[in-house]
Amino acid sequence: MRILRFIHFGIIALIGISILYLIAFKAYYSSFTHDESFSYLHYVPQSFMDILAFKDSYTNNHILNSLGMKYSEMIFGTSEFSLRLPNIILFIVYCIFSFILFKKSHKIIAVSFFVFLLTNNSIIDFFGLARGYGLSIGFMMMAIYYLIEALNSGKNKNLVLFHLAALLATLSNFTMLNFYVASIITFYSVIYIEQRIIKEETFSFFKSRKLNWLWCLISIIVLYEPVRRLITYNKLDFGGKSGFINDTISSVINYTFSNLTMLNSIPIFLMILCSLLIIFTLGLIIKKIAQKKLTFFQEHKALVVVNALIILISLASIIQHFLFHTDFLSGRFALFLVPLLFLNIGFLVNYLITVNYKKIVLFVIALLAISSAYNFYSHFNMNSNSEWAYDANTKKAMQQLTKQHQASDSISLGVSWELEPTCNFYRTLWKLNWVKPIERYSLKNSSNFYYVFVSSITNHKITSRKAYTCISYFDDTKSILLKAQ
Repeated sequence: MRILRFIHFGIIALIGISILYLIAFKAYYSSFTHDESFSYLHYVPQSFMDILAFKDSYTNNHILNSLGMKYSEMIFGTSEFSLRLPNIILFIVYCIFSFILFKKSHKIIAVSFFVFLLTNNSIIDFFGLARGYGLSIGFMMMAIYYLIEALNSGKNKNLVLFHLAALLATLSNFTMLNFYVASIITFYSVIYIEQRIIKEETFSFFKSRKLNWLWCLISIIVLYEPVRRLITYNKLDFGGKSGFINDTISSVINYTFSNLTMLNSIPIFLMILCSLLIIFTLGLIIKKIAQKKLTFFQEHKALVVVNALIILISLASIIQHFLFHTDFLSGRFALFLVPLLFLNIGFLVNYLITVNYKKIVLFVIALLAISSAYNFYSHFNMNSNSEWAYDANTKKAMQQLTKQHQASDSISLGVSWELEPTCNFYRTLWKLNWVKPIERYSLKNSSNFYYVFVSSITNHKITSRKAYTCISYFDDTKSILLKAQ
């Protein structure tokens, strides 16, 4: 028995360490990206209180990420790796809680869903970037674990750790505010269902868990000013406008099954399938409530909690859109729902194997986990991030530009606007003072060099000069470094 446990833990550790190595190596090797560079140039120079109070009220400022970059730079110096280090550390947190959330499950389920959570290319990409998404997902997994433990044990320690993790997740990415609120509603709903409906005991909403209210107050105090400034000075228009299905559900499916070549009808099928799994879980929970099955809530509380979170976050997104005209969660703003989907399916499988078809279910889950690992291995890109793939060669372009520099020259660089922050980042990082500060919309100006997308040339966005020397052409990003004659 001990040997089996040792092998199980060894497999988990090997997978986690292998993925950590890939993330760390990519963080060291790959070019900085647009949003990372913008954050470094605009927010890191600010004071601690200015960052925390969200003085520069722009959604690109992920507060905890900006603070993490600031203090990691102070300790370890300025480099791509040091600025990305806080997210790499949170990957370890993500690993730990991805493991312990399934620690009591069947070993095949535990290993399989650990693989699912760690071999999703889209999620893993963000743990190697200096953005708030990886931080928020890592803290979210921690918060979910301690929320479940607080409900199971009733210990105040777990409740405190839940609030701390949820608060840090929200400070990493304000999209997590919906998660935080949904978690608190779930907390009280589960207690009410168990005590009042199933056990038919008295329940006092205000007297139950007074420590919870204290931490809610602390979180409100910390979040009030940044959230107020966010609502006051931003349009919150960085999401989708097509609808919950077209924006949110489609984004979750695209991230969940990233890099899979599909026919046009397959994503629709997967959207329906995943939605039905969530609805089926909800129906199962409602049935158990009606039957007053206390053992179900005691043994499968994780399933109840995660399903409630998905339902409440989805409802909140829809309600906010119609009441406050906010955008639907879309693209990377919906990424945090992917681990929740994996957790819901995993905890549902935990329940299903206690009912019937145990061997078949375990075989299918193991086969899908192997497929997920192979898909990750086949498509992991060491050079670029799918969200900002166009910046994959910006670092190389700036290195090539440095080789072209003559000691006495001061040059100007014209760029496509998407490339401006990262070019300025490397200008700052490498102290290229001989390069004039790069303007965001600089193609109409007369410059000595241009680093642009080929489309910028074909669309005649460059100056009227006719003669250029091509220094480097990057086929994967369709970008080119030119020297004006």
